[in-house]
Amino acid sequence: MYKAIIKQWIPKINKQDLTVYLQNNHIMASSQEVEVLYHYLKTRWEEVYDGRRDVFHELQGKLSPELYQRLYTLYLEMRKKFCI
Repeated sequence: MYKAIIKQWIPKINKQDLTVYLQNNHIMASSQEVEVLYHYLKTRWEEVYDGRRDVFHELQGKLSPELYQRLYTLYLEMRKKFCI
């Protein structure tokens, strides 16, 4: 169910939405990291949703350790909250 909702929402999101989301969650990211996250959000969100470890491994190499850990922790919290 959530996957279908997200699939409809992803095309509408822009970089500003992502930046605001990060700020609202007290997560700092450089402009380059926002670009990386936006690219993955737009092109590989289903792999992230499905928990594909290779995507997380790639992201870990492209983001600062602090940012990656904060995002991964947030990801795990959301999976638990929504029983995904």
